[in-house]
Amino acid sequence: MKICLHIKSFLLFCISLLLTNVVSKIVPTECSNFARKIYKPSKVVQLNFFPHPLHNKINSEKNVSEKLWKSSNLTKRNNCNLGKKQTYSNLDKGINNGRNLHTKGNVLCNKKMKLIIQLLNKAKLYDFKFFSPAKINLFLRLKEKKETYNEISTLMHSINLGDDLFITVLSREDQKRLKHVLYPCTSGDFLTIRKNKDYDREHNDKKSCQTYEKKDIHYYNNYPLNEDNIIIKVLKRYREELGINDDIRFLVHINKRIPIFSGVGGGSSNGASVFYFLEKYFYKYLKSNELKHEFLKKIGSDISFFTSSGFAYCTEKGNYVIDLGNAQATISEKRIYLFQVNEGLSSKSVYENVNYDKIVQYNPVTLLTNFITNSDSNKIAKIVEEKEKNFLNRFVHVDKMDMQNIFLNDLEHSAFLLVRKLKDLKYFLISQNIFNVVTMSGSGSSLFAITKNDMNLNSEKWYVKDLIKHVREKLNVKIKVYLCDFLRKREHFWYKPTKIAEVIT
Repeated sequence: MKICLHIKSFLLFCISLLLTNVVSKIVPTECSNFARKIYKPSKVVQLNFFPHPLHNKINSEKNVSEKLWKSSNLTKRNNCNLGKKQTYSNLDKGINNGRNLHTKGNVLCNKKMKLIIQLLNKAKLYDFKFFSPAKINLFLRLKEKKETYNEISTLMHSINLGDDLFITVLSREDQKRLKHVLYPCTSGDFLTIRKNKDYDREHNDKKSCQTYEKKDIHYYNNYPLNEDNIIIKVLKRYREELGINDDIRFLVHINKRIPIFSGVGGGSSNGASVFYFLEKYFYKYLKSNELKHEFLKKIGSDISFFTSSGFAYCTEKGNYVIDLGNAQATISEKRIYLFQVNEGLSSKSVYENVNYDKIVQYNPVTLLTNFITNSDSNKIAKIVEEKEKNFLNRFVHVDKMDMQNIFLNDLEHSAFLLVRKLKDLKYFLISQNIFNVVTMSGSGSSLFAITKNDMNLNSEKWYVKDLIKHVREKLNVKIKVYLCDFLRKREHFWYKPTKIAEVIT
């Protein structure tokens, strides 16, 4: 009997060691210090944003138990020794008594970043960092005006102009401390943005970190730092739809490079980057691509594109994505110059002014074939043609088009009526005879130009710098110019450019 008990104890000990080893191996280490500390079953989660019951599943079940993640960093922060607590207490007193140099607000200079790092007891501001790329619309076709949206067909490609997103996971204690110096969103999360000296100089701001607070605490350079931001929309909807009721919130800090209202998808890209973080490194609830796409469709039009390879044909509202990851683009080795005028355009105003009577219904399938060089082009065209079958009888078939007309954007006419300088800039750039293509991207106030590549890079950049001066003198238009490359992402990875787009001054 005793021998049996000893054998049973030994077997239990071995099983315990085996389980410990398995758990330690599944802890994600890449880009993360997080470990799954607790798997606590909670109330059943019912997905209510999928209409079909087959779609209303996670891990092939109609419901799942909520997984609670806790960071080892959070535990360390909340178990600080007495000396650390005294330091925090002194910081709090300094802030509350007005002795701190920084007023409350979400625009961060270097000194305020250091203060936040102190408050969070961290070595650096973030736990995760992501590159959030811009995109350009190689062509954008308007097919039909629906009651609540416009039916479009567009070919998009990501570029190496992008923002940096820094994400920090916050415990309840962290959130309380940050409320002394930052304004939280209604979701409880915090959005901050890096101070832009050029913007402040242009708007005659003083040298303090937060002079913009006197104007509007929720916007900086037209960038929303509240629930209007798509980042917060993603976080709120994710928690609501998946029934996440934990105390964890996030500090998302943006180093903004993508110009606002420029038609290159900066806001959507930011939201997609945060969604990637939630699914890749944190909660991981939506296991299938179908579930992820259905979720993102509810957020916005362009956001789904950024989960593709960075080269995709998009239709419906722009949120039905046909990934062209295996296709080779004819323009992949070309250099792109993005010209942004100093006046923003909202998508709403551009779409409201569209005159469908002036639109020629060129076949987008024909346009697409001009952008693909590899042997799969016919196969891809058939897939797209099947998706566009309800509109095929309306399309105008064109056997051959010159390069400028292949890169067409049906929103240009509306945008040019709203911002005349955009039209003047386009035709001025075309007249310079160094670009094969000049066209508008999306619905914003920027044009992209693809070079002929008959100059070496240094000569080309010198020419563009001179061109900027002529635009300011002859057209009286202030522009900002970016030299960009096309960018793709690998499957299961996020965007990682080898170099960042260069600002030409």
